[in-house]
Amino acid sequence: MSTEQEMSPEEQEAVTAVYRYAANLMAEGKSDNQIIEALQSQGLDHETSSMVVTTLRKQYKREMSGVNKTRGSKNMLYGMLWAVGGTIVTVATYSAASDGGVYVVTYGAIIGGIIQFIAGAVQYSR
Repeated sequence: MSTEQEMSPEEQEAVTAVYRYAANLMAEGKSDNQIIEALQSQGLDHETSSMVVTTLRKQYKREMSGVNKTRGSKNMLYGMLWAVGGTIVTVATYSAASDGGVYVVTYGAIIGGIIQFIAGAVQYSR
């Protein structure tokens, strides 16, 4: 096939339709082999089908990486806020009760915040 600059509008539309079809199959959770087989059943050869799937998979991974980094950083921030907030409440009520009173240990907020922070760090690293 010719380069993109030399493609007619009809050829560009056909290529776009192939990629859109493959992307929809990928979004449905189909495996790469299933997508290749579906493209071949539509008349594409194995090499072209593989190239389409490889190109889409790379793009999908790049996009998901950005999504994971955004979600991960939000989870890290909220986890840190919960853990620090819980620690502040615990320390403040403990200090207020130093003369013999009741204080609150907000272990749920502290532990939950630490877990959320760690989960966010794992998300961010993917």
